[in-house]
Parts: sequence; C-alpha cells; structure tokens
Amino acid sequence: MIREKVKVLLVDDPAVKGYLSLKEQIDKELNTDIIFDIVEWDKYYEKMYQALSNSKCDLIMAAGHLWLRELVEKDVIDTMRIDLSDVVPKIVKELKIKDELYLFPSFCDGHIIVYRSDIIESVIGKKLNNVITPFEYLELSKLLHEKNESIVMKADKSEIFTDALPFLRMHKKDVYNKEGHCQCDNEEIIKGLEEYCTLKRYAIKDTERCGNKEVCEAIRSGKAAMGVTWSGQMAEVMKEGCKNPEKLGFSTFTTSWNTTWSFAVNKRSEKKELVMKILQYLKNPSVDKIISEYSGVPIRKDSYENDKGSHSWYKTELEMLNISNTLPMVSDMGEKNAILYEAIYEAFIGEKKAKEALKEACYRINYM
Repeated sequence: MIREKVKVLLVDDPAVKGYLSLKEQIDKELNTDIIFDIVEWDKYYEKMYQALSNSKCDLIMAAGHLWLRELVEKDVIDTMRIDLSDVVPKIVKELKIKDELYLFPSFCDGHIIVYRSDIIESVIGKKLNNVITPFEYLELSKLLHEKNESIVMKADKSEIFTDALPFLRMHKKDVYNKEGHCQCDNEEIIKGLEEYCTLKRYAIKDTERCGNKEVCEAIRSGKAAMGVTWSGQMAEVMKEGCKNPEKLGFSTFTTSWNTTWSFAVNKRSEKKELVMKILQYLKNPSVDKIISEYSGVPIRKDSYENDKGSHSWYKTELEMLNISNTLPMVSDMGEKNAILYEAIYEAFIGEKKAKEALKEACYRINYM
C-alpha cells in the first residue's frame, strides 16, 4: 500500500529527537511517510514563511504567542478542533485567539535557573527559593564572583532578547504595552538592560557567544555555578554525563516568560484531514511522556503530578508556567523582536550604551 507523504517543518530543539523516535510508529499506525525538515533556530523564522507559501509543507512548528497573531493575520494557518482539556490551562490559553484554537502544543521554553546547590549554600547559607527576583540573581552573581565562581549567560545574538527579558521587566515595565506599542525607551526598561549587562563581568569567558548548547555544557560540566536556560532544554542538562546532578537546584524568576512551541496546520496543505489524525495521535499521554523525556518539559497536567518524583525540576517548571507572563500578541512580532535582539546585543558587547540602543530600537519598531 502506498504511504501518503506528510511534510513537517521542525525547529532544531531536543524535543525533535522525540518525534524522530516516533516516526516509524506513527507511519505504521496511520499509513504515512512523515518527512521531517529540521531547521536551526536562527534560520527558522524565514524558513517557516517559505514553507507556508506553498502546499508542499503540511505542518509547521511555531513559537506560540510570539508568532500566533501574525500567522493568523497573514491567513497562513488553519483553526483546529482538538480536545486539550488535559493540558496545563496556562499553555492552552496561549494557543488561542478569540477562543479559536490555532496551535497544538509540543513543548515550553520558559526561564529556568539552574545552580550548583552546594556552591550556592556555601555562599548564602541556603538553597534558592523556588522563585527569585532578578535583583536577587544580580546580587548572587556578584557574590559568586567574589568567591571565584562564574555564571553562564545565553547571550548569543540569536538568544539575548529573551535571556535579558526578566531583567528588562524587573522595574515593573514590559517591552510592549497592552496595545502592542513598543516602550523599550522607558527609563525603567533601560535601567533593567544596564543591570543585565553588568552580569557579563561575572560570567564565563565568551558568554556573548553562548546559545543553548554552550549554556547546557557549562552547567553540566560545573564550569558555571549558575545559569539561566529554557525549560525545553532541561532533559539535555540532566541527561547522563552531568556532573553531580543530585547537587543541581532549580529556580525561576518573578518576571519569567514562556512560549509554547506548537504545531500549526499550513492553510495551503492538501492533506489537512491526515494532518489532524497525526495531531490526535500526538495527543496521547504516552507521547507526551516520550517527548518530555527529550525536552524535559511535559504539557499535560497529569505528567507533572505523576512524574515529579523522578524529575526534580518539574515543580519549578510548573510554577514557572503558572507565574510567567507572555508578551502581548503583537502584529509582526518576529520582525520587531529581531530589532530588539540586535539592539540588546550591541549594548551587551559595548558597541552602544543601553539607552542609545533601546531608544533607537523603539523608534524603529514603532515606525516600521
């Protein structure tokens, strides 16, 4: 029997290994031949729109609320009907516009602080609370530096905006207001960036080149006593070979942020009925367990409860999900945020002052 080809665009993330492991099983069950196209994060946004421009690609991954509004406004993805009552409610909320469901959740990327508990306790006399402020993180980084210990920052140009976001928010202002107007020229946000940039003096060498893999390795090897990574990287951090994993502790920020990487159906696809069967298959609780073993972050409520004993970071992840604040759903957010990545990186490496970089970025965003 001829198997029907289904093309899926995926971002290069640990969760993807889970889908690759399921390919043979899904193909057999649904009589498909799923073809995965895996693209690196820094090239993904452009590739996604190329894939959505024709019917050759059927299913794409999208960065949750970051891109949902623009994808809907450009009329390139379809609504879907699928029961998500078993998914963490905060996740489900991110997948909808006006109660219409457009996305099927895969994994979450939210701020998780990972630290060497023995080192932290020697410095402050206790473990970190499950949730801390950016002010506390700044002070602790300074204290670690005084003890000849380092932090690691995900400050590569392709990562730095979201890495800096908890600090941009630390004085109770956000980058965009509720109407979607950029307000990063606000003095409170500028101050937050200035304080974020001070962390560089406490970080490992070349932290401005660190992305997910480098941050993961610095934590796993013990090169860094503390760092901030994504919840979707936690399985990579904790996999076999990590130095003294039992001594790792976990926290998150009061100003944390999360986005849910999700699947969207290409409106031009000619195989929508089959695509929906694939998504229904992926909804199975056993699939969530498999994917979370690769990503380190489940999406189902029961997964957090049933597996928390064997996954020491789940308690922090669930708290992060519940307290995190998404950005407003802004039109063309992908293009606008690209300007912020560039501006923040220029400030971080010292090419521009924080105030100059953010004021220029704000003007470009609001008048683009």
